[in-house]
Amino acid sequence: MHTIKCSEVWGGNEKINMEVSAGALNISLFSKGTDGDRGGDIYYVSVCGKEMLTRIAMADVSGHGEAVSNTSQWLYSSLASHMNDLESNAILNDLNNLVKSGDRDALTTAQIITFNKGDCHLHFSYAGHPPLLIRRAGENGWEKLNLANPSKKANLILGVLENTLYDRESVVLKNDDLLFLYTDGVIETRSPAGQLFGLDQLIELLDNSSRESVAEIKTSVLNSLLEFSGGHFEHDDVTMMALKVL
Repeated sequence: MHTIKCSEVWGGNEKINMEVSAGALNISLFSKGTDGDRGGDIYYVSVCGKEMLTRIAMADVSGHGEAVSNTSQWLYSSLASHMNDLESNAILNDLNNLVKSGDRDALTTAQIITFNKGDCHLHFSYAGHPPLLIRRAGENGWEKLNLANPSKKANLILGVLENTLYDRESVVLKNDDLLFLYTDGVIETRSPAGQLFGLDQLIELLDNSSRESVAEIKTSVLNSLLEFSGGHFEHDDVTMMALKVL
């Protein structure tokens, strides 16, 4: 178990399969690129100086090499500078302008979530990224956490329009609530016959799982994807996080 310290930003785009403790969240993380140890999926976790705010950022860059390196550095710097700020959508606003001025051929999606331990609110923002999933403590069903009142420019892929202001919404979480974050490489996993795994099948898999620990949830999804794909991921980078509120 790796513990994120106060005032720390941790992560990157390396191949990883690890359990992480960050503030009031337990996290189980898996990430693997199609090209080996590093891919186009980027993940970061930060904890603010007073250990009240735990923030998670996940980005999916269509390109590799310099495009991923630049986006990873921009995201790290923005997370560090906004570490003690509640406005997590400001990170997407900053990142959007940087991507817009950089490699325009590298399509980038992202999501930012921030859990405030003080009032138990989870704030979330999307930029073209698939919605995170939530299962309330004591309930069996998982559901998508969509923006309830999105603006016309909500959830745009990064770099499409300059000065885009991304929406931020929030929900109240309780102890033992579960979250699942993922890149589209998870739901776009293909069978040998070319069939897509899909979001509906992912939700059904989570619904049918009685596992409560984040490590077991992650491993269950990972094993199901590998079985579905024939034992390997060659279609895209694959990144997922299972989280539990402590």
